[in-house]
Amino acid sequence: MEKKSGNEFEFIKKLILIIFGLCIFLFSSNKMIQVIVSFLLILYFVSWIYSKILKKNITIKRTVKEFRINRTDYFRIDIEVCNNSILPIIYSEVYDTPAPLNCFGDGARFCLSLGPKRKTFLSYDVSGNTRGEFFIGPLFLKTSDPLGFFDIKIEYTEKCHVLVIPAKRQMDYLIKEGIPQGDIVVNDKRYEDLSLYRSIREYQSGDELKRINWKVCAKFGKLFTNEFQDTLNSPFFVYLDLCSDNYPNQFRYKVIEQAVEISAGLLMYSKKLKQENGFSSNGIIKSYDKQIDGIQPYFPIRANQTENLLDVTALLQPIDKKDFSTTDNLKMALWHLNANTDFYYVGPKQIDDEVKELLLRFEKKLHIKYFLCEELI
Repeated sequence: MEKKSGNEFEFIKKLILIIFGLCIFLFSSNKMIQVIVSFLLILYFVSWIYSKILKKNITIKRTVKEFRINRTDYFRIDIEVCNNSILPIIYSEVYDTPAPLNCFGDGARFCLSLGPKRKTFLSYDVSGNTRGEFFIGPLFLKTSDPLGFFDIKIEYTEKCHVLVIPAKRQMDYLIKEGIPQGDIVVNDKRYEDLSLYRSIREYQSGDELKRINWKVCAKFGKLFTNEFQDTLNSPFFVYLDLCSDNYPNQFRYKVIEQAVEISAGLLMYSKKLKQENGFSSNGIIKSYDKQIDGIQPYFPIRANQTENLLDVTALLQPIDKKDFSTTDNLKMALWHLNANTDFYYVGPKQIDDEVKELLLRFEKKLHIKYFLCEELI
């Protein structure tokens, strides 16, 4: 509303000047004054025509090649400015609105001149400051006629949707070796499970002696080696606890982000192993899509859904225990998982008592592993 009132004020001011000039021209007896006023009125009229031609023939456009990036990555935004008129653009400002994403260098503001029937290309780099979904735009070009009588503003209203997913976190050696990484406590060794017998095969050079099946060897008179179930082939399920009450007060935001990144890293690791995976969280989705905004996600184990699950982790926000259930999705996940599923609990070091009780009840059915995020130092 303020912008519209400002434009109306400028129009009224210019109209008063024109009327005043015409009055001087019509009623003044001084020929010199009449000539000067006539010249100024002609310049004013020519400037008006100039601005109308430019406004009708200037186009601006934004192009974004990447619509989905990792939080620590950056991507390039290209802008095309085209002057289709027979008149030059003496001076103009082009500026985009990528906030709250981070801009590099001089940012998303440019100054340029452009000749008639010419076009130019501009670009700037942007990085994902925080995970989530963001909109880039609108894009503006501001210029005027050469004398500055009439301002011209061109707006490219189409906004670009960008999804920033959690930063990449390598999980391979953490899972295989079962070693803690700084403030992350892990109890998952991911070795071949010697308690889950799978089959036997003929002995091959290099096989460990403890794997040799001596009973079968005695029966057939040659060496056979036991093969065991590789737990990496088990179904893979990640549960992310985002109840903010259980996270440390100090550095709470950073520790929660750490938990989200670990969950995303586990999902990526399961994709690398070509495992079917599932995901659930007591956090809520914050999205411009009203169909999913405000829900607590639950995705049963399926194949080829990792990328969709990563998109969900990008949109998750923590909850307060008093406002949302912290265990409904956990109960659903635990009850529907098949036996021997690899179940990864990712959450605060201080596990909620109700959550702890639920997990203990399913320890015999599932391979439950914990990634507990502690207070950062």
